[in-house]
Amino acid sequence: ARLAPFRFNVAAAMAVSNTNLKGVEKLQKAVVDVALREAHMGALVPSTYFAFETKLAATRCLLSHPVLSRRQLLAVGESVGLRGEYSVRKAASFLTALGSIVYYDDGDRTLRDVVVLDVAWLVDRP
Repeated sequence: ARLAPFRFNVAAAMAVSNTNLKGVEKLQKAVVDVALREAHMGALVPSTYFAFETKLAATRCLLSHPVLSRRQLLAVGESVGLRGEYSVRKAASFLTALGSIVYYDDGDRTLRDVVVLDVAWLVDRP
């Protein structure tokens, strides 16, 4: 597999005090400015995407490990009205971009069959 060139996703760096909150307003404004420049901002999102996110969150609570297979993801997507694998993949990619889940649509076959429903569980592993 070919690797894409690494890109930094840092828009700005600024000092913020956690004692007197100096710089917090400037940081908040910078976050809003960056977010508003994102390509998907202002775009209409199908309501089924939010139903999908809600159902995945409920499913996560029922699991001992917050991981689904691709087949299970497809079943959850179809249960909320997403029609077919393409629609489920597109919605899962959207939720990945938002940081709700971790889903790999391409690349290694092993990663394509694993969907992580709790990002913190993945990154906070000892």
